Amino acid sequence: MKKTRHGIYLDDALTAELERLTRKPGASKSGVIAAGLKLLAERGAASEVDAVLRARLDRVTRDLSLVRRHQRGVLEILLMIVRWLIAALPPMSDAETPAARAAAEARFAQFLKQVTTRYTHDRRLATTLLEVFETEAEDLAPSKRTAR
Repeated sequence: MKKTRHGIYLDDALTAELERLTRKPGASKSGVIAAGLKLLAERGAASEVDAVLRARLDRVTRDLSLVRRHQRGVLEILLMIVRWLIAALPPMSDAETPAARAAAEARFAQFLKQVTTRYTHDRRLATTLLEVFETEAEDLAPSKRTAR
């Protein structure tokens, strides 16, 4: 392979670094500079990859930010419901507590079963409710036969 001679000027710090790198046996100034230029040229292609990854990471960051925002909203709703339940439900007597606890445990077990079923089958309550509302709205709408 043909090699071309180049005359270059380096500042003192780079000259000292070049001297340090060429102290090893078999290392030459030309070899060190050639390896550095090769890495720099390859890094140019890596910059394009970095730009693509940066765009994707920015999108993921935005999506994660929305998820966090929605999660805060859901938590706020849940806390409002709990606060309302605590304020709205009267305390019960000691005689009623065991029966109420047993009923609550049964309802909670049923709740967990429904959540698990919906989660595993990817059925969302909001989607189900919208379908029911749409069906009821169609049933309640006046038909074309009766509107004359």
